[in-house]
Amino acid sequence: MNPHKAYDKFFNNKKNLAVFLLLIAILQILFLLFHTSKFKIPNALKNFVVSELTDQTNIKIENVFFQFPNHIEFEKVSFLDEGLKTRISIQDLSIELNTIFPTTIQDFEKVRVKKINYFSLESESNLKLNNVELLSKSDHIRIIF
Repeated sequence: MNPHKAYDKFFNNKKNLAVFLLLIAILQILFLLFHTSKFKIPNALKNFVVSELTDQTNIKIENVFFQFPNHIEFEKVSFLDEGLKTRISIQDLSIELNTIFPTTIQDFEKVRVKKINYFSLESESNLKLNNVELLSKSDHIRIIF
């Protein structure tokens, strides 16, 4: 084997190699730029997902953000009763996922909620929970208040 001709096949395709390396460099730069950025989910996509997951129209979601690669934030989620009064209000919901495309509830690694309000229709009392955190383990879910 001639050592001078061992790598000639790489040098024959210099243009393809340069394009490939440039593409890899651009992808790395984009990854570093978008790694810490939050993207707002468009309302049309948000409404489509809610309508596909539930057959009810009594869920109101405001401002959903996605942070690459596995973090979703909801500013406010409201569950309404039939009279369109707020029944349950969740503020600052944050979900960390194990995977990019979750398929089950076990793919949720951590769920944090800053404030949960439950408005009772039967009585004047309301239930308020602050700073709730759910941690998913392999066989159970741990709740921290």
